[in-house]
Amino acid sequence: MEFSDIQLAAALKVGHAMVEADGQTNPAEVEVLFGGLSERLATAEVREEIERMAARLEFAEMLAILSDMTEGHKRYIAGYLASIMVSDSDIDEMEVRLWRLISNMCGFPKMTVREAVEFWASH
Repeated sequence: MEFSDIQLAAALKVGHAMVEADGQTNPAEVEVLFGGLSERLATAEVREEIERMAARLEFAEMLAILSDMTEGHKRYIAGYLASIMVSDSDIDEMEVRLWRLISNMCGFPKMTVREAVEFWASH
């Protein structure tokens, strides 16, 4: 799925929040954080630029960008976040709360974690 740079930055920022939600940084979560969003992040230069953009984004800006995405993009980001959440085989309550909060605030489609992960994995 194709994303603009600012959309990637917003997704990366919320992805970082998901990685940190349980108070632990797990290598499996970090792998999905960078490897599961876009092939464009595989290039060090692009990744560094998108990371800088994400760091500069205010939380409210991130929410606005995520909210303005198409339904397909929202499904993908919901699946991306769910995949980060399940990647360490330990779904923490704070991760679930964050996933639900972001989904509600940004108008993501109503899905189960399984449905979100399946959508993300197939796109």
